[in-house]
Amino acid sequence: MGFVFGTSFEMNKVTTTNVTFMRKYISILFTLFLMTACAGDVISYTDDPAAGSGDNAPDGSIDDTEFTGSVSVVFGDSEATVTGASGQFSTVINGNCVAITYTGGENVFYTLSGSAADGSFKLYSDVRQAVKLSDLTLTNPSDAAIDIQSGHLTYIEVEGTCSLSDGTSASYSSGSEDSKAVLFSEGSLLFSGSGTLSVNAVNSAGKSGIASDDHIVFSDGPSITVCAGSGAGHGVKANDYVQISGGSLNISTKAAMKKGITSDGYVLVEGGVSDITVSGGVAKDSDSGEYKGSAGIKADNYFGMTGGSLTITNSANGGKGISAGDYDYDEKTHAVADSYITGGELRVTTSGSEVNDVSAKG
Repeated sequence: MGFVFGTSFEMNKVTTTNVTFMRKYISILFTLFLMTACAGDVISYTDDPAAGSGDNAPDGSIDDTEFTGSVSVVFGDSEATVTGASGQFSTVINGNCVAITYTGGENVFYTLSGSAADGSFKLYSDVRQAVKLSDLTLTNPSDAAIDIQSGHLTYIEVEGTCSLSDGTSASYSSGSEDSKAVLFSEGSLLFSGSGTLSVNAVNSAGKSGIASDDHIVFSDGPSITVCAGSGAGHGVKANDYVQISGGSLNISTKAAMKKGITSDGYVLVEGGVSDITVSGGVAKDSDSGEYKGSAGIKADNYFGMTGGSLTITNSANGGKGISAGDYDYDEKTHAVADSYITGGELRVTTSGSEVNDVSAKG
């Protein structure tokens, strides 16, 4: 039997109305905050204040940045070809494994194209750069396919049909360099373009699909699919925050305890169409010694949604839909500190059971 909140409730002091919950229970969890709803039903919020300003503003588009240098890397049957990398560039080519070190101060535009079943691209620099993936198919059986060892922003432009993958035996043993994903950057990543990108993490080393030691922004245009297998890590992982502003994002994860999207900071959805499917169960965390489950989205700070469409399906025992921070739910004011939903369409379905004292909630 369904029920409707006839009065409004507050989330982060933003009033929303006409929130309908149908049939049985799905919960949308901001750790200590729980609302029940029917599996697969839609929760729509119509208030849509201005978003994307201040700290939440993207880093500007690739069109707003001036690039002085241009480098082309074409992967082939036996060896990659690099052009435009002279002067302040140092290039090492080993078959289809390319490593470029840039010591200049100008922004450089790199274009990667071609196909290789045993190749990689690694970049060292101290400035912003753009990396265009142009009909690129690149697999590294032992490590990251793209590894950007730069603490500065990298624009990732997707053109045509592109695919990145590691291997089932990938060990990611890069010495002191910790490559955390198939597509990894020490700095921020901003995705744009009009193409499609598939990222496949099939390793057994717990490495993710896409990861940044800073923040990740998905902006208008590209269609991105991230698949993380049963021995891999998260779908998308960022230290500071993950922001979805547009495009299409499809994520699936299969490993125990792993998340579709995880951030040490916040996760903000303000546009685009996102679909997250999680099936990994509960396992004992080697660091804390506690049993932990999977989640569609995990934000150590807050979760915010102002627009777009987000669908999360978690079929795992002990699996959750959205888990954000350690916030107290006030039963009198119906408020959750910091976390908020003021627009967009959100669907959350969890169907697992409680195991090892880890409950399955939305």
